[in-house]
Amino acid sequence: MKQKMLPKHSGLGHRAIDIAADLLVENEVAGLFDQVMKQFGRIDGAFCNAGIGYQQDVEETDGSAFDRLMAVNVRSVFLCCKYAFRAMRETRSGAIVITSSRAALAAYPLMSPYIASKGALLSMTRALAVDFGSHGIRVNAVLPGATETPMFREEVEASGRPLEMRAYFQGQSLLGGVAQPCDIAAAAAFLLSDSARFISGTSLAVDGGCLARLYEGPSSWNPMSS
Repeated sequence: MKQKMLPKHSGLGHRAIDIAADLLVENEVAGLFDQVMKQFGRIDGAFCNAGIGYQQDVEETDGSAFDRLMAVNVRSVFLCCKYAFRAMRETRSGAIVITSSRAALAAYPLMSPYIASKGALLSMTRALAVDFGSHGIRVNAVLPGATETPMFREEVEASGRPLEMRAYFQGQSLLGGVAQPCDIAAAAAFLLSDSARFISGTSLAVDGGCLARLYEGPSSWNPMSS
């Protein structure tokens, strides 16, 4: 596990540390939270945001690939929540935000393992909110839609028809375009803040209104099923 101090946030005077850890190894997750406690003395919020995904037909998905995806997307988040809870329990306060996906509520074709993992995270959010609530700790989820991340760009390029695929995702939003990482971060920051002090066990979609639209039938070209 590696740790380094980062420069103070410009104008705010906040300290930050950068810790590299393998979230699939429980001892490293525990060590990560130990390091944070040593540096800052308490944990007020945790944004659990880790995941991988791929398109693959169910019949072509072997068990090891499925297990790895579930380990990265679900097990790692569970471990982070476990050790965040241990730290927050000391002060009987805190908030946890989990990154699920709009796909937890409305599925894409050829994404069954990924969608299963995001559905698990949404259920985990509700279950942990129930378990942690009596300790004064809130748990919520954000449900991003298509977001301009390296993983999204790789998926677009790997499609072989990047212009059409990007247009496909942009067209899903009622507002046009795809989300930027700062849009997801802003939603998470709200749920972690005192402004959301009486919000727990729920989810916030950040998808440009995609989930609000009634299904209108298949388009002339659907890159998720081609």
